Amino acid sequence: MSSDCREHIRQDGSGQSCFSTENADGKPENVTLIKSNPVRRVWRDGNLFFKSEKRKPLYSKAKREYNSLLLLQKLNIPAVRPVKFYSSGEFDVLVTENFAADAIDCNSAWEKSAGKDPVFVSGYFDFVRKILEANIWHPDFHNGNILYSPEKNAFALVDVYGVKKQSLFHRLPVFRRRMTRIILEAREFIPYAGLKSIYTGITRSGGEAFDAALKRESAAVLREWPRRRKQILNCYSKFAEKSPNGTFFSLNSARKRYAAAGKKRNTTPEEAEKLWLEHFFLQLNRLPHVKILAKGSDFVIEEEDFVLLPGFEPYFALAGLAVPPARCS
Repeated sequence: MSSDCREHIRQDGSGQSCFSTENADGKPENVTLIKSNPVRRVWRDGNLFFKSEKRKPLYSKAKREYNSLLLLQKLNIPAVRPVKFYSSGEFDVLVTENFAADAIDCNSAWEKSAGKDPVFVSGYFDFVRKILEANIWHPDFHNGNILYSPEKNAFALVDVYGVKKQSLFHRLPVFRRRMTRIILEAREFIPYAGLKSIYTGITRSGGEAFDAALKRESAAVLREWPRRRKQILNCYSKFAEKSPNGTFFSLNSARKRYAAAGKKRNTTPEEAEKLWLEHFFLQLNRLPHVKILAKGSDFVIEEEDFVLLPGFEPYFALAGLAVPPARCS
């Protein structure tokens, strides 16, 4: 797609002439594939992203997400800018504009700052509070669906399918808890007392509600663990990817980059698998631990210089784990 075409989309949102050379799955020509699975593909062309969804019989997921973005614009809630929705064959395509050149998702931002950047931490919780007080329902509100620009010190929602105005139904405690659980995702980086203060301040609840929320999170991880364990061992792309030489890497790109600087531990295949699974079990619980950066058939590469700082022990107690954490099987 030419730069003239991209400018045409920005100016009037029609873009009809720009998509005359689409493939059957809605893919414009000369674009870079970012993500792909049987029902969804994402391409990038310069400053634009194209999300192609296979149309379902009764509704268009891409069209609903487009409408959600329009709603967020109307409510002045920061989100990626919708450019266009169109159909191509059996696929529907949502076109959005890149939020910022340096944008990363908030999982990566937390990992990068380790909770030590006061500008990011303060801005993050201000943004979360704004979303929670905006009278909208977000069925998939988590750090992976929030973008952060360090240069702008700004946040924006992405992947907003299902976002709608909050109804009386969505004000029931069970739905409220689904959105406020995002606060708990910071427990790997913020000590118990500090996060408890933030949680109770934003949710206007007592300390017992914070403890109950943490216990629900741990119970959910245990329920899902048999399925997650199988996915991890099968190198499911959400968790890991396999290198050409047969080494398994943790999915997080930052950890892959620093794997060469980690500490290699030679071990048995059984112990390597045990350590690998433990890493993901604790990661799903969002508990600080010695992270496994990579795994081979008879070795693992561990994060060096890990120290469990004071103030994190209550998280392990509420999760029913020992400190230091016991190895999971």
